[in-house]
Amino acid sequence: TSMERLSLKSEMWYPCAPMMVARSGHGCVALNGHLVVIGGWNSQHGYLDCVELYDPAKDVWSTLTPMPTPRTGLCLTVRENKIYALGGMNAYCVVKACFDS
Repeated sequence: TSMERLSLKSEMWYPCAPMMVARSGHGCVALNGHLVVIGGWNSQHGYLDCVELYDPAKDVWSTLTPMPTPRTGLCLTVRENKIYALGGMNAYCVVKACFDS
């Protein structure tokens, strides 16, 4: 759940508010001045469908609508103010679907 930010000016790392759900293998994109973390995997819940939004101005995380397919190892991209989640895998298959937000 940890997150740090690097100040390019001071070349120092600083702690940020932790994510709400521990995860690895997640996707992350920047959108409208926020960070969006999607999916991943953890030992408590397995493959994840959860979506978290980080507001760097307030140093807080909030939850967004979960994606339809839990997965890890996915790729994310942004186009025309929409987030696209591509590929990845879960316990059942390699995911071929693409969803936008």
